[in-house]
Amino acid sequence: MHNYYPNQDTLVLPTYGQHVQSLVKQILTIKDKQKRNQHTHILVSLIQKIQASGKKKPIPPAKIWHDIWVMSAYKIDIDSPFEKPKKTSNHTLAPIQYHTHIPDKHAQNYGYNLTNYIKKIATITHKPTQEQLLIKAVKLIAHLNKRRSNIDLILKHIREIGGEKLAASFGSIKSKLKT
Repeated sequence: MHNYYPNQDTLVLPTYGQHVQSLVKQILTIKDKQKRNQHTHILVSLIQKIQASGKKKPIPPAKIWHDIWVMSAYKIDIDSPFEKPKKTSNHTLAPIQYHTHIPDKHAQNYGYNLTNYIKKIATITHKPTQEQLLIKAVKLIAHLNKRRSNIDLILKHIREIGGEKLAASFGSIKSKLKT
């Protein structure tokens, strides 16, 4: 992301934008508490008017006051109509840990839902039902992966996913798919 304001600090709450947060910083520099309170009330009404002009649901005043405390790093000394919130240690979320190891090599190509679906088909003992479900699975995989012409590869992968439990005849499935 390009920084249009290289001299500005990073935004604490991007929802309010650069100008509102610079106003909060400016309010922090006011020495007189009465003036600081007055400017903070004006800022809250300004934020409410800005939000009202948009099509979003209006932000409750308690949240606006809380967010002013957050933007000021809890340093602002004002008489708020709401209780001063407790300072939390960190407002940023922890990074999400993604899986680096995929246990099923075909889940990478077909997704976990399809591989689990094929494994579930393998548990069905009724051979005609198993064949019908496998035909639907092959058609779905071919459609999703745009591999309509490579049915042999899809059937090979299904055989690997389902293992020895698949009792269906892949030759009959292949002939039914070509018609």
